[in-house]
Amino acid sequence: MLLVLIHEWPGVQRIWWDLLPDLKEPLVTLSFLPDLGRPTAGPLDAPAATCAGQAQELGRIQQEMEGHCAFQDTLALSDTLEHRLLPWLTQLLDTLAQLHEVPQA
Repeated sequence: MLLVLIHEWPGVQRIWWDLLPDLKEPLVTLSFLPDLGRPTAGPLDAPAATCAGQAQELGRIQQEMEGHCAFQDTLALSDTLEHRLLPWLTQLLDTLAQLHEVPQA
């Protein structure tokens, strides 16, 4: 996020191009993971995220970031990294932890 803000557009574009393969790989990986069909513990708990749902959300985040890149909007790109991608990564860690806990048949 900070690297995006401190660089001029050519540097930001290189950062984006370097990051893009790292964002594409989870889309493929998540498609191979089973969904977490576990019920929530209580009525106030958030439902467990599905791997397919997380892959779709990552796709939407990528499209948003590509739009910012098309307009060379470094501030919007940095904001999306911080406010959309970072929470998505946190959710992915939670999902993977849940997946690790679920016994596989």
